[in-house]
Amino acid sequence: MKKLQLLCTIILASLLFTGTICAPALAAETPESAETITCFEDGSYLVTRITYDSGFTNRANQKSGTKHQDYYNGSRQLMWTFRVHGTFDYDGNRAEATSADYSYDIYHSQWSFNGGCASYSGATATAAGSFTHSMIPHSVTLSLTCSPKGVLS
Repeated sequence: MKKLQLLCTIILASLLFTGTICAPALAAETPESAETITCFEDGSYLVTRITYDSGFTNRANQKSGTKHQDYYNGSRQLMWTFRVHGTFDYDGNRAEATSADYSYDIYHSQWSFNGGCASYSGATATAAGSFTHSMIPHSVTLSLTCSPKGVLS
């Protein structure tokens, strides 16, 4: 258990350090996105982050972005990535999702993708998918929400 805690601490510290160095490269109107790490008892972990589409919109008050979830095994090897992509209109008082989609990548041959779907409602774009490893299904659901000020979370 102490090794798992140490691993998660090292990973979190390195991600925070990297994010601190890279932050000035972000566009002024794009909020800094944070990464979150979820560690599991077997040493595997998920890294979740949000990216904004730069230059996507030709309209003011529209944002588009993606929430990514990367799954790493206990040996720190990337196994798969699942994403929800959403487009939002906002006006300072409210926000509304206008589209949602999902995508995925598999990086290890022992994993397969079973299928997924995406939908949007209110100010949230949601995607769900299912991966299989050793005949055991692993489900993932991601939601991307836009604030009335155009900040994605």
